[in-house]
Amino acid sequence: MGFFSTRPTEENHIDAEIDCHHFGAGSTPNQIESFVGNALWELRVAGAHTIRVIVGKGLHSQFGPVVKPTVERLLAQLKKEKRIRSFAYERIGRDRHENTGAIIVTLS
Repeated sequence: MGFFSTRPTEENHIDAEIDCHHFGAGSTPNQIESFVGNALWELRVAGAHTIRVIVGKGLHSQFGPVVKPTVERLLAQLKKEKRIRSFAYERIGRDRHENTGAIIVTLS
């Protein structure tokens, strides 16, 4: 359930990725929060600073998005606790308004 990689990517100087948009409808918010929180901690220990968290757009969820709002709440709490510096949706396209389904997190 989920995946994270320390493979560096060229675009935007991303140090690592956490892919959690594959969590199924049966996944609980606690499972998602635990996975993302643990992955962020491990990546911080490994020296990562900027991480792309792939949450998907929630377009295929029968009862609405689950992963996206769960990760947003977790990141807001981590920012409030000063455990991360910032987070924002990655944008693409000419006018930078198209949502990619990914959040860029900068660790403290």
